[in-house]
Amino acid sequence: MILLFLPLVESEIRDNLTAVEEINTAHASTQTPSRLFLLDEPELHLHPDRQRRMLAYMRERSSTKANQFILITHSPTILDEAADDELYVLAPARGNNNQLQKAASPTERLDALRELTGESYFLSTGRNIVCVEGEAGPVKGKLSDHSLIELLSNRSGRYTFVPMGGRSQVLAAVGRLRDSLPVDRYGVSVVGLVDSDRAGADPEGCVSWPFCEIENALIQTDLINAALTALKVPAVEPAALDAIIANAGESLKDDEIRLRVTRQLSSITIRPIGTTIDEIRHAYESSIAEMNTFLESDTLQIALDAANDEVNKFLADGSYIRKFRGKRLLRKIYAGLDLRNISYERFCYALAVAGRSHPATMSEINAVFDALDAAARKQTEILLAALPEEPESPAEAA
Repeated sequence: MILLFLPLVESEIRDNLTAVEEINTAHASTQTPSRLFLLDEPELHLHPDRQRRMLAYMRERSSTKANQFILITHSPTILDEAADDELYVLAPARGNNNQLQKAASPTERLDALRELTGESYFLSTGRNIVCVEGEAGPVKGKLSDHSLIELLSNRSGRYTFVPMGGRSQVLAAVGRLRDSLPVDRYGVSVVGLVDSDRAGADPEGCVSWPFCEIENALIQTDLINAALTALKVPAVEPAALDAIIANAGESLKDDEIRLRVTRQLSSITIRPIGTTIDEIRHAYESSIAEMNTFLESDTLQIALDAANDEVNKFLADGSYIRKFRGKRLLRKIYAGLDLRNISYERFCYALAVAGRSHPATMSEINAVFDALDAAARKQTEILLAALPEEPESPAEAA
């Protein structure tokens, strides 16, 4: 770090010595020399704490002297520490617009992006952003959804995947990021990728997996045996492996029924509303009466029958492999294989790597990326079409 700023230190020493000499000769100058420093990846070999201190030092030197610093960086630490008026991205050229654009302005916008994603590095990638339904933080003992995506397909390199947690968080993030990252400024589209564990069309701005969760794509007999071979574990007879998968599905029957009943039934919230004891008591009694009316209706039995029918149908025709929650199903299959010396994470890794050479799996994964590409193009076309046309330059008009 000392070597990095040695030219600045030498220059300031030289200026100070010159100033002293001028004072002694009665030729003192009131001009402070201006300096521009261009630093390419100054974070190299620096601890994150040192990177933060480096930024603080540059702020101090630029506020007290006529110094300006321009950094080119790939450091998440620097990107996250930069203030809204310090962080710029080099956007695609469009007309006569300045390609250097603020990553976010005002401050609240950058704070909102960090609040949504936990980081701001993705602003500088120049790639379209996919908000993924899945664990937003590190996942102990298993591969996250976005890690599996990146293992399964080279096409993932076209996107920056940002895990957002649940479905509602993905939908909210897509809307807010689209507002905060106008495509005409950054050339970046924002799309959501959600599980298909709910019926209906894809939410606005989102693409759904063609199965419940990404792990469902890995539950295929020949693919599992390919992964076992890669792990140097003897392959399992297809009939025996089918039985393990079927037992895993059967063990999740009650969980899947409960899930579907919960989705069909609306919730009833009891709130202590009132300014007196009598008013609060009346609020409770009204809510309990509403609950009792609900419990005595046919709604519960209808929802329970529908859930049982659906789950039994999936188990009978084998579609549970795609319709049940893949994370739980694959975990049960792993337990049934009794891979004592191989972790679940390593098992999933081997499955994803083997999946890259599995035609059926890759056909569905490629279909998802086709849908992501189409959704990104659609957003870009809609937003750019709504922009006002740029005025002709004097040269063009002539």
